[in-house]
Amino acid sequence: MFNNPSFIQFSHFHPSIAKHCFTTRHGGASHGYFASMNMCYNRGDADNNVQQNYNIVCNFLGVNSARLAFTKQVHGSEIRVVSHTDFIDGYTVHPCDAIMTNFPNITLVSFYADCVPLFFLDPIKKAAALAHAGWRGTLLDIGAKTAARMVEEYNCNPANILVGIGPSIGKCCFEVGEDVALEFRDKHSEVITDLGNGKFLIDLWSVNRKIIGMIIPPQNIEISGICTKCNHNDFFSHRYMGEERGSMASFICLT
Repeated sequence: MFNNPSFIQFSHFHPSIAKHCFTTRHGGASHGYFASMNMCYNRGDADNNVQQNYNIVCNFLGVNSARLAFTKQVHGSEIRVVSHTDFIDGYTVHPCDAIMTNFPNITLVSFYADCVPLFFLDPIKKAAALAHAGWRGTLLDIGAKTAARMVEEYNCNPANILVGIGPSIGKCCFEVGEDVALEFRDKHSEVITDLGNGKFLIDLWSVNRKIIGMIIPPQNIEISGICTKCNHNDFFSHRYMGEERGSMASFICLT
C-alpha cells in the first residue's frame, strides 16, 4: 500500500492497468468540519468547494472529471454495471452499493465515513469494481457478490482478480449492541469480541476478507489496516464526528 497525506493507494494495483485512490481529509478546498477534502455534495458543504475537491482528485489521477460514475448507497447489495451509454450531462448516478465497468476512461466513485471500501481489479480482463460494505452490506456478502458478478459479466478468472480493503472502522472501534452481534453470530462468530454489558466489537475487515476469499485467492487481497475512527484527524469518521463531517471517496478508472 502507498500512503501520502492526501491519498491511499494499493501497491498491487498497477497504474498501467487502472488509476485508483482513496481520499483522506487532507489536500482539499473545503472548510470547517468539512475540511478539507470533502467529497460529498449533500452534507451541506458549498458545491464549489466539493467541485474543487473533485478537480484535485481527478488531476492527481489524470482522469476525466466529466466521466464519473457515482454510487448512491442504500446499504444493500445491488450491483450496477456501467458503460459509456449511461452518461448524461457528464456524470451518472446509480442507486447501488457496488458498481463495475470494463470500459476504459470511466471513473467509478463510491463514498465512505467508516464503512469498508472494497476495490476490485482484474488486470487480465481489464475490469474494475468498487463496493461499499457497511455492516449490513458485509452481512449481505456484497464483496463476494461483486467478485462473482465480475466473473459472470466479464468472464474474469477469480485467480486474477485483485482486491483492496481500504481504510474504515477497525475491530478496535466497531462497537455494537447485542442486536447487531446476533446478526453476525451464526456465520461469523470468530470475529466477535464480547466486552460485557451487552457491548461487542466486530472485525469487519476479517469478515470481508473471509467472504471474498471464498471466491478470490486470499493472497490477492490487501487490507490497509487503517482505522478511520482511530485516525479521525486524517479521515472522516461518523462514529467519532457524528453528522458534522464530510465524506471520503474511492476512485478507480481503467486506463
